[in-house]
Amino acid sequence: MLATLIAIESGSRLSYNLASFCLHCRSGTGPKIICLGCGGAYCYLRKSGGKAGRCYETHLGKSSKCSIGIDVICQEFICLTCGDVVRPDDSELKILSKKLYLIKRPFLPSCLDRTTQHIFPPRGFRNLGNSCYMNVILQILLRIPELQCYFLMDHHNRDRQHATEDEVICCACELVTILQGTVTGERAKEITPVGFLYSLWMNSGDGEDFAGYREADAHECLLACLNQLHSSTQVASALDPTCHCPIHALFRCELKSELICGHCNSTSHKVDPILDLSLEIGHLAHLEKLKLVDCLESFTRTEALKEKGYTCTECEVASGATTKSLKISKLSHLLCIQLKRFEHRGTSVKLDKFVQFPLMLDMRPYTVSPRNSKDTDQSRYFYKLTGIVRHQGNASSGHYQAIVCQDELYFCFNDSSVNVMKLKDVLETEAYILVYSSVSTVPIIPTK
Repeated sequence: MLATLIAIESGSRLSYNLASFCLHCRSGTGPKIICLGCGGAYCYLRKSGGKAGRCYETHLGKSSKCSIGIDVICQEFICLTCGDVVRPDDSELKILSKKLYLIKRPFLPSCLDRTTQHIFPPRGFRNLGNSCYMNVILQILLRIPELQCYFLMDHHNRDRQHATEDEVICCACELVTILQGTVTGERAKEITPVGFLYSLWMNSGDGEDFAGYREADAHECLLACLNQLHSSTQVASALDPTCHCPIHALFRCELKSELICGHCNSTSHKVDPILDLSLEIGHLAHLEKLKLVDCLESFTRTEALKEKGYTCTECEVASGATTKSLKISKLSHLLCIQLKRFEHRGTSVKLDKFVQFPLMLDMRPYTVSPRNSKDTDQSRYFYKLTGIVRHQGNASSGHYQAIVCQDELYFCFNDSSVNVMKLKDVLETEAYILVYSSVSTVPIIPTK
């Protein structure tokens, strides 16, 4: 787990400022080791005897508390007394990872003397008046390790100017405030996310209306939150206009649409960036056992454009035999899938069809196959289930709950109430939004 955090922070070789300069000689070159006792970075050279280089030996002689470090390049734990690689068990990794989070946050109450399960206790959110749609999205976002690392390591500049003139209150700053509350160890108290709700109200864009105490759609809230967090954390410059904000680094994937003319057989394609997949289930409701893979297959299946509304740019003929297909050309680290349960047929209707979903999702059949190269890394196509949003009720009224995987357990968040769920019950949930995390890719999130 900690190796992943280090990979995220040091993968760009520019991001992790603690490891940029040696605190002893101030050198910015050469391999560095991060001391877990104090959080400092020092020059580290492996010698034939296995011991550390001069700078760390000097530091080690001044402190009796420092004995374990992290080799940033090799991403290994090193015993600084003998130079051997340390293989801590999972419980030690969790404690060390939380300690790394807190190195730059001295104002946070120390949780290190408590047991691991109390360092990041799951806490519920108070319902502020039909705000369950926001609470479930917050629970999903706040338990994404990469976002935790980004915000708790002070990568978001809370003193900067707002990203846009219309941004009245910074959504990311409010998320940081809530995140700090989740690491205080106060298990019994729920969090009141009034500041985040206010930012959601004030920064809502066209077609989004979360102001007031009306019920709202959780999927619309998810997209609004992602867009607002993107605006608050976007990293772009004149030299590199591409946004490298944490939201795009984690959620952005690309969808390729391909049209094949039925007259001249020419092909045209277009690639669009997306933050989630929205899958229809209404036309598949007749299936006795509807599965998520059925929805994905339907989404990517080649279909004929029967209406002559498309005119080929090559032959300029509107052929009724033209076909269209969709494939994912670039996968994201986090895959958000909405199952379209709400339809408008004169009146709003909710589809209460159970859709079976897997714990491990294989995305290979739904992606564009690489050309002229061997795709040896098959693991990048596999995703594990990390979060679920479910809706109980009908199209006009209902209630949202979130199910999130944390420390190999599944917790059900019902506003302020939090309970552990059995895996069997998780898999029988009538999901509205599914969140999957890649088992192999490690996104590199540039910092300010």
